[in-house]
Amino acid sequence: MFKSIRFACFALTALVLAAPAFAVGPIDGEVGLVWWQTDFDRSTDIEDVSIDAGAPGFRGELWFASKVGVRAETFSSDLGDLNEEDAEYLSADVMFRLFGVTDNNFLALGLGWSDMDFTESGVLPVLVETSGPRATLEARIGVASMVQIFGHYTLMPELDDYDNAAGDVFAELEGQEYQVGVAWKVAPFMDLRAGYRSQTLEFTRQMAAATDYSGEVDSTGFLLGLGFNF
Repeated sequence: MFKSIRFACFALTALVLAAPAFAVGPIDGEVGLVWWQTDFDRSTDIEDVSIDAGAPGFRGELWFASKVGVRAETFSSDLGDLNEEDAEYLSADVMFRLFGVTDNNFLALGLGWSDMDFTESGVLPVLVETSGPRATLEARIGVASMVQIFGHYTLMPELDDYDNAAGDVFAELEGQEYQVGVAWKVAPFMDLRAGYRSQTLEFTRQMAAATDYSGEVDSTGFLLGLGFNF
């Protein structure tokens, strides 16, 4: 959790400091706090774990001249009931609008970087850290003057391998995420949002002294958020 908070502070500060570099027109931004009511599932060839793991998340974004944007997000799953470190999902993206009718109606492509931590407790508990590139397709549709439907799909096709002290290698790491929801502008500077988010990570654990096995970590659940616009 502390890593997520540090990342959120760093990322949101970077967003603000980045504004002059992209200042080719009007700048719109938002920072927000989200509660993600997560169902955490870890399934491998030798174990299945499923718990409620709701935790807060943070997000921030800036759009420059309604053409190019930067965004940073951090989410986590609280694994205190398993006596494990939280699963954490951090990301940063540069977004390019491919098509847009208005600020509330557009299609965008994003390229960025993900950093994720999760525990794999099969044969021997290991905190796995991995990162890698990501590609995102995002759409927003304004259905009323104060209501907007949003959604995105992200693919992380090649995340870094991870080696532990016992000589095991976590390889073939890849992930995906998606999020859909609705945002309601309750004031000129504030919106409420509700939606559903899913984060999936697949891996193969190549054992130094045992048979290899594969696994998957899923964090899915509804989210509620409050955002402040500027």
